[in-house]
Amino acid sequence: MEWQWEEGSYLYGKLPHYDTKKTFDAVCREIQRFYQGKDSIKALKRKIRWTGKNIILEIAFGTSHSNLREQFVGFEIISCTWAIDKSDMNRNGYLPFKHWSDFHYKKNFNVVKMNPFLFSDLIAAIEERISFAKYMDTPEGFIEHINDYPMTPRYRVTDEPNVKVHYERMKKLLEAEKE
Repeated sequence: MEWQWEEGSYLYGKLPHYDTKKTFDAVCREIQRFYQGKDSIKALKRKIRWTGKNIILEIAFGTSHSNLREQFVGFEIISCTWAIDKSDMNRNGYLPFKHWSDFHYKKNFNVVKMNPFLFSDLIAAIEERISFAKYMDTPEGFIEHINDYPMTPRYRVTDEPNVKVHYERMKKLLEAEKE
């Protein structure tokens, strides 16, 4: 992936970057620039939001309180997912995918020596989550993923109230598509 920093970006400065807040903010701006105008994606200051037919994926960017000048600037990628149809759901339609895969786990990067290669790794991590959300947005993908999820006597993914409601909706959509 070929990418050039925005003109006047703090990322053009010498490596390692000296100011941790400026580095974090500059990386967020570059991600925002990258996703600006992309289909179904809204780029915000410190997050992006992908909207499908059935779910919304929000990917937020955070940093560490233990950043060290010229040594470490933590950059976390954190995902949350909601059902678009929130009726009959609690917690604003939140779908807790974190129990199902590493989809919601934080992905951490040290961006103190930010360069185009590391930037492409950040984008790849974000794209992986968007790709998974697109798969989960389809009735087939959602149902297949739920059915393939290993159940234990102590935990069944369909015990989550919002997941149960969404699962039933996806089954009805799938049945309607087959007719």
